[in-house]
Amino acid sequence: ILLVAAGGAHSLLLTAAGEVLAFGNNAYGQLRLGDQGDGTERLQPTALRTQPSALAEFAGRRVVALSAGGECSAAVDEAGGLWSWGYNAGQLGHGDEIAKLRPMRVEALADRRVRSVDTGGRHTLIVTAAGELYACGMNTWGQLGLMTSGCHSRAGEWQGAMKSLLTPLRVQGRLAHERVRQASAGSVHSVVVTEAGEMFTMGYNGEGRLGLASNALKVDGSPNAPEHRCKREPTLVEALRWTTEAPVVEVAAGLDHALARTADGRMFSWGSNAHGQTGLGGQWRSLERPLEIEVPFRRALGTFEAQLDAEA
Repeated sequence: ILLVAAGGAHSLLLTAAGEVLAFGNNAYGQLRLGDQGDGTERLQPTALRTQPSALAEFAGRRVVALSAGGECSAAVDEAGGLWSWGYNAGQLGHGDEIAKLRPMRVEALADRRVRSVDTGGRHTLIVTAAGELYACGMNTWGQLGLMTSGCHSRAGEWQGAMKSLLTPLRVQGRLAHERVRQASAGSVHSVVVTEAGEMFTMGYNGEGRLGLASNALKVDGSPNAPEHRCKREPTLVEALRWTTEAPVVEVAAGLDHALARTADGRMFSWGSNAHGQTGLGGQWRSLERPLEIEVPFRRALGTFEAQLDAEA
């Protein structure tokens, strides 16, 4: 097994032969089995290539990257083509909000070579080989980073023009002249790292999940004001730059927290700590800027990164 991807209630595996295995809930066709999406489940890994319905889409194509979202799935083939299927609130990128029971090529990016994809709660982030970042799906809290988006007020009414984007659009702003290394889509927030090792966040800032506060235990501005509870464009996480000179090389966004790893093997976390998910003990319910996790095997992480770079 080369890659694994865990979604809301389903899992995907990629074998060395380029075969995709899937198991779990298939209510919206997220397993790519061609079923009717009626709540069918697969309790054991099922080889997708063996299904007649999948042969037509992936015949002669080798899958090199996978992502499992809340109730959808995405894959990248060796030619840089992006495919998606499952539940659809626009995050599949096909120009509609109709669930797809089988994989479909994202035609809006047919002229781009996709390197990686990450599906979140209801939005998707896509990185091309040229280091461009594209986004689609729900944009309720500005998690797509497209600047024209709005935020919900405390009463829940919509403020802004773009609630959902049905086809991928390039994210620019502070990232317009940056090459993106990796992007991770959380529930309603996004974390992005550039080739230069800088980290940007956008979307909902509840529980400090954007990591933007100057003080770990204090929100920057009134937490009751909608404009302080979301960021509608990529925003540089300054606090991490004050803590370490080593570039960020990997990020991961969860339901309401996030993690970052630096080139020297240090780990940082922020956001909700209601269940201890930041790894920083139980004294704080949430952290609003990145703090370092004391990892006993930190040196090994740096060694592993060097090995991966050498193999690449």
